[in-house]
Amino acid sequence: MKRNVIFLVSTLLLLSCGKTSTLSEESGADTIKALSILPPSVSEESTRTIAAAAPETEEEPSPQRISTQGQVLSVQEELIMPSDYLTTAMVVATAEGDTLVFLDMGGFESLVGLEIPVSYSLQQGDQLLVCFDCTTHQGPIPLYDLTALPSEVEFARLQLEKYLPDPYINPAATYQMRREDGTLGDYYSNVENLIADSTRMASGFFSYGVVTKWHPQLRNREVLEQLLNDEID
Repeated sequence: MKRNVIFLVSTLLLLSCGKTSTLSEESGADTIKALSILPPSVSEESTRTIAAAAPETEEEPSPQRISTQGQVLSVQEELIMPSDYLTTAMVVATAEGDTLVFLDMGGFESLVGLEIPVSYSLQQGDQLLVCFDCTTHQGPIPLYDLTALPSEVEFARLQLEKYLPDPYINPAATYQMRREDGTLGDYYSNVENLIADSTRMASGFFSYGVVTKWHPQLRNREVLEQLLNDEID
Protein backbone atom coordinates (compact mmCIF):
# COMPACT_ATOMS: atom_id res chain seq x y z
CA MET A 1 0.00 0.00 0.00
CA LYS A 2 2.78 2.41 0.90
CA ARG A 3 4.58 1.59 -2.34
CA ASN A 4 1.43 2.35 -4.36
CA VAL A 5 1.08 5.80 -2.74
CA ILE A 6 4.73 6.69 -3.47
CA PHE A 7 4.34 5.54 -7.11
CA LEU A 8 1.18 7.64 -7.53
CA VAL A 9 2.82 10.79 -6.11
CA SER A 10 5.86 10.33 -8.38
CA THR A 11 3.65 9.94 -11.45
CA LEU A 12 1.71 13.12 -10.66
CA LEU A 13 4.96 15.09 -10.24
CA LEU A 14 6.28 13.87 -13.60
CA LEU A 15 3.04 14.82 -15.37
CA SER A 16 3.09 18.29 -13.78
CA CYS A 17 6.69 19.00 -14.92
CA GLY A 18 5.94 17.87 -18.45
CA LYS A 19 2.93 20.21 -18.73
CA THR A 20 4.95 23.18 -17.45
CA SER A 21 7.69 22.51 -20.01
CA THR A 22 5.14 22.32 -22.85
CA LEU A 23 3.52 25.62 -21.84
CA SER A 24 6.94 27.29 -21.69
CA GLU A 25 7.82 26.09 -25.22
CA GLU A 26 4.45 27.23 -26.59
CA SER A 27 4.87 30.65 -24.97
CA GLY A 28 8.36 31.02 -26.48
CA ALA A 29 7.05 30.16 -29.96
CA ASP A 30 4.32 32.79 -29.69
CA THR A 31 6.91 35.36 -28.67
CA ILE A 32 9.10 34.57 -31.74
CA LYS A 33 6.06 34.83 -34.05
CA ALA A 34 5.11 38.17 -32.53
CA LEU A 35 8.64 39.60 -32.98
CA SER A 36 8.82 38.47 -36.59
CA ILE A 37 5.78 40.57 -37.63
CA LEU A 38 6.68 43.79 -35.81
CA PRO A 39 6.85 46.84 -38.17
CA PRO A 40 10.28 48.37 -38.90
CA SER A 41 11.58 50.78 -36.31
CA VAL A 42 11.02 54.52 -36.62
CA SER A 43 14.66 55.10 -37.50
CA GLU A 44 14.45 52.68 -40.43
CA GLU A 45 11.32 54.44 -41.71
CA SER A 46 12.99 57.83 -41.35
CA THR A 47 16.03 56.66 -43.31
CA ARG A 48 13.85 55.40 -46.13
CA THR A 49 11.84 58.65 -46.19
CA ILE A 50 14.98 60.81 -46.33
CA ALA A 51 16.46 58.70 -49.11
CA ALA A 52 13.27 59.00 -51.14
CA ALA A 53 12.98 62.74 -50.55
CA ALA A 54 16.54 63.57 -51.65
CA PRO A 55 17.12 62.17 -55.16
CA GLU A 56 20.48 62.78 -56.78
CA THR A 57 20.62 65.87 -58.99
CA GLU A 58 23.03 66.61 -61.79
CA GLU A 59 24.96 69.85 -61.40
CA GLU A 60 24.97 72.19 -64.37
CA PRO A 61 28.42 72.46 -65.87
CA SER A 62 30.07 75.82 -65.21
CA PRO A 63 31.06 77.87 -68.27
CA GLN A 64 34.57 77.20 -69.54
CA ARG A 65 37.10 79.84 -68.57
CA ILE A 66 39.65 81.21 -71.00
CA SER A 67 42.82 82.73 -69.56
CA THR A 68 45.19 84.94 -71.54
CA GLN A 69 47.13 88.21 -71.48
CA GLY A 70 45.80 91.42 -73.00
CA GLN A 71 46.48 95.12 -73.38
CA VAL A 72 43.84 97.61 -72.27
CA LEU A 73 43.06 99.86 -75.24
CA SER A 74 40.40 102.07 -73.68
CA VAL A 75 38.05 102.49 -70.74
CA GLN A 76 35.27 104.95 -71.57
CA GLU A 77 31.52 105.43 -71.75
CA GLU A 78 29.83 103.68 -74.67
CA LEU A 79 26.24 103.35 -75.84
CA ILE A 80 25.69 99.62 -76.27
CA MET A 81 23.35 98.74 -79.12
CA PRO A 82 20.81 97.38 -79.74
CA SER A 83 19.84 97.57 -76.05
CA ASP A 84 20.50 101.34 -75.79
CA TYR A 85 22.57 100.77 -72.64
CA LEU A 86 24.98 103.54 -71.60
CA THR A 87 27.87 102.15 -69.57
CA THR A 88 31.65 102.21 -69.15
CA ALA A 89 33.25 99.71 -71.50
CA MET A 90 36.80 98.37 -71.24
CA VAL A 91 38.31 97.28 -74.57
CA VAL A 92 41.12 94.71 -74.38
CA ALA A 93 43.28 93.35 -77.22
CA THR A 94 44.36 89.79 -76.36
CA ALA A 95 47.59 88.04 -77.26
CA GLU A 96 45.57 85.84 -79.66
CA GLY A 97 44.39 88.86 -81.65
CA ASP A 98 40.83 89.05 -80.27
CA THR A 99 39.25 92.31 -79.18
CA LEU A 100 37.13 91.87 -76.05
CA VAL A 101 34.73 94.41 -74.58
CA PHE A 102 33.75 94.18 -70.90
CA LEU A 103 30.92 96.29 -69.49
CA ASP A 104 30.38 98.13 -66.20
CA MET A 105 34.11 98.85 -65.83
CA GLY A 106 33.94 102.34 -64.33
CA GLY A 107 36.98 103.05 -62.14
CA PHE A 108 39.44 101.01 -64.23
CA GLU A 109 40.58 103.96 -66.37
CA SER A 110 44.13 103.87 -64.96
CA LEU A 111 44.69 100.45 -66.57
CA VAL A 112 44.67 101.94 -70.10
CA GLY A 113 47.92 101.04 -71.88
CA LEU A 114 48.83 98.30 -69.40
CA GLU A 115 49.14 94.59 -70.05
CA ILE A 116 46.84 92.65 -67.76
CA PRO A 117 45.84 89.03 -67.09
CA VAL A 118 42.39 88.31 -68.49
CA SER A 119 40.13 85.43 -67.50
CA TYR A 120 36.73 85.24 -69.17
CA SER A 121 33.96 82.93 -70.34
CA LEU A 122 31.70 83.20 -73.38
CA GLN A 123 27.93 83.54 -73.08
CA GLN A 124 25.92 82.47 -76.11
CA GLY A 125 23.74 85.14 -77.70
CA ASP A 126 21.47 85.47 -80.73
CA GLN A 127 21.77 83.69 -84.05
CA LEU A 128 22.07 85.94 -87.09
CA LEU A 129 21.12 85.29 -90.72
CA VAL A 130 23.90 86.69 -92.92
CA CYS A 131 22.84 85.41 -96.34
CA PHE A 132 19.94 83.66 -98.11
CA ASP A 133 20.10 80.80 -100.63
CA CYS A 134 23.86 80.61 -100.23
CA THR A 135 26.57 78.04 -99.58
CA THR A 136 29.46 80.47 -99.00
CA HIS A 137 29.80 83.90 -97.42
CA GLN A 138 32.38 86.60 -98.00
CA GLY A 139 32.86 89.95 -96.34
CA PRO A 140 32.33 91.43 -92.87
CA ILE A 141 29.45 90.50 -90.58
CA PRO A 142 27.47 93.56 -89.37
CA LEU A 143 26.82 92.96 -85.67
CA TYR A 144 25.84 96.45 -84.43
CA ASP A 145 26.83 95.17 -80.98
CA LEU A 146 30.12 96.37 -79.53
CA THR A 147 30.39 93.46 -77.09
CA ALA A 148 29.66 90.57 -79.47
CA LEU A 149 32.11 88.10 -80.99
CA PRO A 150 30.84 86.28 -84.11
CA SER A 151 31.26 82.57 -84.67
CA GLU A 152 32.28 81.16 -88.03
CA VAL A 153 29.49 81.09 -90.62
CA GLU A 154 27.56 77.82 -90.63
CA PHE A 155 24.89 76.82 -93.14
CA ALA A 156 21.43 75.46 -92.35
CA ARG A 157 18.30 74.72 -94.35
CA LEU A 158 15.43 76.88 -93.05
CA GLN A 159 11.99 78.10 -94.14
CA LEU A 160 10.51 81.46 -93.20
CA GLU A 161 7.49 81.13 -90.90
CA LYS A 162 7.02 84.73 -89.71
CA TYR A 163 8.73 88.08 -90.24
CA LEU A 164 8.81 90.68 -87.44
CA PRO A 165 10.45 94.03 -88.29
CA ASP A 166 12.19 95.90 -85.47
CA PRO A 167 10.12 99.04 -84.70
CA TYR A 168 13.20 101.07 -83.73
CA ILE A 169 16.17 99.83 -85.73
CA ASN A 170 16.20 99.63 -89.51
CA PRO A 171 17.01 97.17 -91.11
CA ALA A 172 17.03 94.91 -88.03
CA ALA A 173 14.33 92.25 -87.96
CA THR A 174 13.36 88.94 -86.36
CA TYR A 175 12.81 85.95 -88.61
CA GLN A 176 10.93 83.00 -87.13
CA MET A 177 12.25 80.05 -89.09
CA ARG A 178 11.20 76.42 -89.37
CA ARG A 179 14.02 73.90 -89.31
CA GLU A 180 14.02 70.65 -91.27
CA ASP A 181 13.22 68.68 -88.10
CA GLY A 182 10.00 70.71 -87.68
CA THR A 183 11.14 72.87 -84.76
CA LEU A 184 10.90 76.67 -84.81
CA GLY A 185 13.58 79.17 -83.86
CA ASP A 186 14.06 82.93 -83.81
CA TYR A 187 16.86 84.33 -85.94
CA TYR A 188 17.88 87.95 -86.38
CA SER A 189 19.35 89.87 -89.27
CA ASN A 190 20.79 93.28 -90.08
CA VAL A 191 21.09 92.53 -93.80
CA GLU A 192 19.11 95.25 -95.54
CA ASN A 193 18.13 93.38 -98.70
CA LEU A 194 17.29 90.07 -97.03
CA ILE A 195 13.60 90.89 -96.54
CA ALA A 196 13.21 91.62 -100.27
CA ASP A 197 13.08 87.85 -100.78
CA SER A 198 10.54 87.16 -98.00
CA THR A 199 7.91 85.65 -100.35
CA ARG A 200 10.45 83.20 -101.74
CA MET A 201 11.85 82.54 -98.27
CA ALA A 202 8.39 81.37 -97.13
CA SER A 203 7.88 79.10 -100.16
CA GLY A 204 10.26 76.34 -99.07
CA PHE A 205 13.55 75.36 -97.46
CA PHE A 206 16.71 77.18 -98.53
CA SER A 207 20.30 77.29 -97.35
CA TYR A 208 21.10 80.21 -95.01
CA GLY A 209 24.36 81.43 -93.59
CA VAL A 210 24.03 81.52 -89.78
CA VAL A 211 26.35 83.19 -87.27
CA THR A 212 26.12 82.81 -83.48
CA LYS A 213 26.98 85.83 -81.32
CA TRP A 214 29.08 85.25 -78.19
CA HIS A 215 29.53 87.75 -75.36
CA PRO A 216 32.69 87.68 -73.17
CA GLN A 217 32.07 87.74 -69.41
CA LEU A 218 34.97 88.91 -67.21
CA ARG A 219 35.85 86.36 -64.50
CA ASN A 220 38.87 87.90 -62.76
CA ARG A 221 37.58 91.32 -61.80
CA GLU A 222 39.02 90.94 -58.29
CA VAL A 223 42.51 90.46 -59.75
CA LEU A 224 42.15 93.68 -61.75
CA GLU A 225 40.92 95.52 -58.67
CA GLN A 226 44.09 94.39 -56.89
CA LEU A 227 46.15 95.75 -59.80
CA LEU A 228 44.42 99.11 -59.29
CA ASN A 229 45.34 99.08 -55.61
CA ASP A 230 48.97 98.26 -56.47
CA GLU A 231 49.03 101.19 -58.92
CA ILE A 232 47.78 103.54 -56.20
CA ASP A 233 50.33 102.26 -53.67
